[in-house]
Amino acid sequence: MDPRLPRCFLAVTEELHVSRAATRLHMRQPPLSRAIRKLEADLGAPLFDRTAAG
Repeated sequence: MDPRLPRCFLAVTEELHVSRAATRLHMRQPPLSRAIRKLEADLGAPLFDRTAAG
């Protein structure tokens, strides 16, 4: 597992918003979302409930 993935997850949980977490991590939102999906795949479980409205 990439050691950056848990840091990405932690930022999203603390910010409660993917775009704000991406800004905090000095990255764009799409790569952060991909990192979260990679972490979910590595763990074999969803970490967030996703809705169309965000």
